[in-house]
Amino acid sequence: KANIKSHQINILGSIGGSESKEKEKDNIYPFPLIVSGRIIRENLDTLQIEEKWLRKEVEKKGKTIKDIMFANYENGKLFIAETKDT
Repeated sequence: KANIKSHQINILGSIGGSESKEKEKDNIYPFPLIVSGRIIRENLDTLQIEEKWLRKEVEKKGKTIKDIMFANYENGKLFIAETKDT
């Protein structure tokens, strides 16, 4: 008989403490957070990001949510791809 062992691979890494969860959140595919001046709340919830944080990041760029046509979250950062002409 062959001795066969099976192994499971967690593609997201270990889910131990909050530090590993932060790493997971930072190493995922881009998620749109703002489209056509509207917050995509489902994606905020999925990423466990607070709307307060998003608004603060947008304000740092001198913009409002309504000014932004498209912004996504990738590698732990907010990327604003397009803004409306103001």
